[in-house]
Amino acid sequence: MSPGGWSEADKVILSVTWNDVDYDENNFIYSFYSINRAFPRSGPSNGLGGDIIISGQGFRIDTNPSCKLNNT
Repeated sequence: MSPGGWSEADKVILSVTWNDVDYDENNFIYSFYSINRAFPRSGPSNGLGGDIIISGQGFRIDTNPSCKLNNT
């Protein structure tokens, strides 16, 4: 879970720590968004089932959006 107080689509630099002392220096960018629905809920395992419709808030306006499912 992410901390509260951020608006959807806000971009923040994300640092990771395992001991609350040492933080990584990768400067990952994280965008806050929420997914309300994905349709269809299932499909063929070969990935040839057609389009997947994702609805929610906070998505970036992008001319080439992508979605990653099961490392694909």
